[in-house]
Amino acid sequence: MANNRIQITSPPCVARGPQLIAADPFTGFFSVTLIFNQAQIGPIKTAILLAMSDQGHDLLQVIPETAPQDGKKYKLVAKTRRPIQAMDRSEAPITLEQIKDGATVRAKLGFDRFRSIGHSGGFATLGDIQLLRGTWLGSYM
Repeated sequence: MANNRIQITSPPCVARGPQLIAADPFTGFFSVTLIFNQAQIGPIKTAILLAMSDQGHDLLQVIPETAPQDGKKYKLVAKTRRPIQAMDRSEAPITLEQIKDGATVRAKLGFDRFRSIGHSGGFATLGDIQLLRGTWLGSYM
């Protein structure tokens, strides 16, 4: 099977539940959930479809309108096994502690598919992350 990995830089989005400083002790992954508006998901959908060779996937999910926050927006969970780098708007290095829940960020994302015994699907890989606006200023999303 050919490698269909597609890499993009996300549009500005909101970070939710970032786990970037230490990997989850159960899964071994660093992760973040990225929240997008309807108008932003075109390039992400295209990248996912290219990586998945037009097969079905559940990577980009709609948040229910009744959710306590981010209703009617889209979420994407991106993960990695290696520590990532963080930078500010001017691309100067910053600490991962500065990427907090609610911050506006841009992230390098990779999309690929997997096939295992009787199962197949897709996954989103997290690359480096850029802090565009911290939670102390509020998200501009």
